[in-house]
Amino acid sequence: MIEGVGVDIIEVGRLEKAITKNDRFVSRVFTPAEVEYCGTGKVRFERFAARFAVKEAVSKALGITWGDAVPWTDAEVEIAESGKPSVRLVGKAAERMEALGVTVVHVSISHSGGVAVALAVAEK
Repeated sequence: MIEGVGVDIIEVGRLEKAITKNDRFVSRVFTPAEVEYCGTGKVRFERFAARFAVKEAVSKALGITWGDAVPWTDAEVEIAESGKPSVRLVGKAAERMEALGVTVVHVSISHSGGVAVALAVAEK
């Protein structure tokens, strides 16, 4: 049974500006593994934007407000060798998931043409 659905879209340039203007933004929003995956290459900001969109979509699917109450880093986007994305929740985000009876949050992400989009489906 589906408990919640969330979708988010973000302009890559908007996230690039946030990253380059605020030294703490990356460490506040992304886990070390996500930072390593995003790297320093040409698609760096697209990858960051995609992960940001996943976190926002997950927050909508689970009714979470990121920030002081639930750290952004309680959600980590992972990519399987096959290329399939998933999200791993820990801490307060995992507590919220458990309280709702959600057993898995499915995610899908894409980025093209200067935007990144993500969909999250919370399933019981």
